[in-house]
Amino acid sequence: LRARHLGWLTYNLSATGHSTEAVSVGETAIQEALDVGDLEARVITTVGLACVECTAGAFGSAARRIEALAPLEGPSGRESYVHLVDFHYANALVHVGRLDDALRLLDDGVARGRRDRNAYLLESWAQYGSLLRLAAGRLADARAEAESYETIFKEASAANFTAMAGVVALAEVATRTGDRNLLTAVVDVARRMPTDSTPLVKRYAAWI
Repeated sequence: LRARHLGWLTYNLSATGHSTEAVSVGETAIQEALDVGDLEARVITTVGLACVECTAGAFGSAARRIEALAPLEGPSGRESYVHLVDFHYANALVHVGRLDDALRLLDDGVARGRRDRNAYLLESWAQYGSLLRLAAGRLADARAEAESYETIFKEASAANFTAMAGVVALAEVATRTGDRNLLTAVVDVARRMPTDSTPLVKRYAAWI
């Protein structure tokens, strides 16, 4: 239980922009996960450390770290935490020029979400997917992906960092296409961001 707690703490710290703390906790977490043989703890810690590398621009290192985890599907099927691996792996891949592989993960994730009727999975891929399609230069697809999450602006205004990822994609689309109405909407979200938002959400808002 301690290894798993430290693993999730590593991931949550990294996902909210506390990179230094994530690395500090992660070093202990990964060793404890290996000592007790807790796969979930090892996976989540690894993804958290990969997130830190992505934040620092070390996308190739992040991709290799995640690839070292494979395979993750066993006789009991696919555990829910494995979806986090796919999200962050796709993000790393798109930044090292492996766009087709990243989009394949996106398509597989959306298909799995529809098959399993998993709203969380569909909404998450809609936001991460919007950034992937943006990186591919598919502006209309990126916008459609983000806006498929009907409550995106409401969730983003409440400092939901997944929703904010989609809003960042919409901001880029608005800028490139000259859509003033869309740009006004995303700027309004950024300006109304709660003061107690996480560092990552604050960075998203500041960028917008």
